Amino acid sequence: MKSRALASRAVPVPQPHRPGKPENIQDDGGSRGIPGPGVLLPWPYPLRIHTLGRFQVTLDGQVSRFSGKAQRRPLLILHALLARGGRPVPVSHLRKLLGEAEGLDDAPCSRGAFDMALSRLRHLLPVPGLLCLGDDALSLDEDRVWVDAWALDRRLGRVAGPGTPARRLALLGRALDLYEGEFLPGNDSAPVLLARERLHARLLRVARHLGEDFEARGDWSGAGGLYERLREHYPLDENLCLHLLRSHLRRDQQAQARGLYDRCRALMARVLGVLPGLEIRRLMESLS
Repeated sequence: MKSRALASRAVPVPQPHRPGKPENIQDDGGSRGIPGPGVLLPWPYPLRIHTLGRFQVTLDGQVSRFSGKAQRRPLLILHALLARGGRPVPVSHLRKLLGEAEGLDDAPCSRGAFDMALSRLRHLLPVPGLLCLGDDALSLDEDRVWVDAWALDRRLGRVAGPGTPARRLALLGRALDLYEGEFLPGNDSAPVLLARERLHARLLRVARHLGEDFEARGDWSGAGGLYERLREHYPLDENLCLHLLRSHLRRDQQAQARGLYDRCRALMARVLGVLPGLEIRRLMESLS
């Protein structure tokens, strides 16, 4: 008899009409055993996990609703695996994570408790071969699940690769389409915090390098468009504000620059309780 505590309620998700969407796509497959360029990959994945701005598991087009104390440990394991990006996680680390969640300080949970949590996770995610346990480490098979954070990471890799700035800007736009918010909001475990910061830092680093390429070419319109798109996600990033101000001034858009500065100044004062830095203030004083 199945335990009621393990059961998850499935809610049908309306499937949007996607004109011209092929049954196979080349984008965002798993990282192991991927065919070369031009070889189509299966779409859609039967299991899809959203982690950016929300946590949502969709299996065969239905959203899984998790509730009950019995599912707490399995989801902690899943979150730790997601934070590792598909790489194996030592069982000892997972046992320590479960022990900390149970208030055991630095003591790991028992192996029996871990095995039970893993069994429950397999029940929640009934995809054959998804959870791989070997060499006393656990991982998710990337070729059996689509994860938005992993797809974002791969798209950022393409942005950082070769290509014209215009082409890379288009790729960055596709990457930002996936970024709906921070990684696994509400989970402040050490593995999740590290993954969240790493993804945040990489996104900004890749985008800023692309912006520098636009600036070096004198394409201030392209640079400005990039910085404006980034500010939708990072409205309090002072460095983005500075670069966007420069792009306006380079295009002789002083009114837009003043308006942007006023908005940045008011937002930083209200949310952070600080004023823009000296470099931004000096830039705006130069207009006077």
